[in-house]
Order: sequence, then C-alpha cells, then structure tokens
Amino acid sequence: DLHVRDNEFYTIPTGIGLDVQDYCEGLYCRQNTFFACGAAGVSIAGASEASTLLSYKIDLNDLDSCGFGIYSNYAGNISIGVNWFSANTSASIRLDSGCAGVVVTGNQIYGNGHVGIQCEADDVNIVGNLITACTDGVVLGAACVGATLSGNSINGNAGYGVNLLSNPNSVSVVGNTVRSNVIANISGGGTNLNVASNLTT
Repeated sequence: DLHVRDNEFYTIPTGIGLDVQDYCEGLYCRQNTFFACGAAGVSIAGASEASTLLSYKIDLNDLDSCGFGIYSNYAGNISIGVNWFSANTSASIRLDSGCAGVVVTGNQIYGNGHVGIQCEADDVNIVGNLITACTDGVVLGAACVGATLSGNSINGNAGYGVNLLSNPNSVSVVGNTVRSNVIANISGGGTNLNVASNLTT
C-alpha cells in the first residue's frame, strides 16, 4: 500500500496533484494540501474496467482552487472523509460510472464554482456532509444506481440542493437538511426513488 501524507501540492496549472492510474491497489492519502491543481487535486482513474483500482482512503485533506477536487473512475472500495473543499472550478467530488462501493462522509464543500458532489457511480453512500454556496449541491446522474444520500446539510446553493433531473435509479434521499437553494431544494426526476423525511423549510 502507498501512503501519501503531509505534503503540499501547489500551483500545477494544467495538471493533477496526485495522479493514480492503472493497476494500483491500496492508497492512504491524508493531511495533504492541494492548491491550484488545474485538472484535479486527486485523480484515481483506471483506463478501463479491466484495470479497475481498489482500496483507497482519502481523508483530512485541503483541496482548494483546483479543477476537480477529487475525480475517480474505474475504482472501487473508496472512502472519502473529513476533507475540506473550496473554490474548485469543476465538481469538488466527481464519481464517474466506472466507480462502485464509495463512502463520502464528513466533508465540507464551500464556495465551489461548480457542483459540490457529482455521482454517476453505483452503490455510493453520501452521508453527513456540509455543502453550501456551490452551483448544485449534489447531482445524482443517469448512470447512478443504488446511491444513499442521508444526514447531509445542503444549503444555500445557486441551483438545486439535490438534482435528480437526469433520472438516477434506486436512490434513497432521506433525512437530509436541504434549505434555501435557489432553483429548488430537491428536483423532480428519477426512478424507484425513496425521498422522505428531508427538512426543507
């Protein structure tokens, strides 16, 4: 396993701070600062399903003024927790359709120039995050299946708090606080949804 800890990745105008590619298994990324990494602070992305990456823990990092904060595709068994994101120009956390088995918990996402969390992945738990002053707070896309969104505070975003317009499938949006989002707190859309007990006023 690879440990990346207590580093500063500064001003990589068109690049990636930490770039993990094919056939890498096991990464612990902790207490790093990623600033002005133009493509992404952290990218965990295999080239295809055959080279899917496994077992990643990313916590206690500061990802500021990057493109994507964290981008992942063709990767599984990922924990993204207790990170701080601000002023990124693409989604602070982007999970593409090659991902599965991801837990996103305890993160703070503030003042993003794009979406807070964008999920196209399967079997993702998005729990206990604070997301404010982004375009949309959370977008669950068309390829998203079996996601759970609970216990999050998603307030004061410029578009939707929770955007389901691309019709995700078998998604649970339960027990969140979703307030003061400009277009709507929770959009319509989706198939086989459980949307209940969210505080929206």
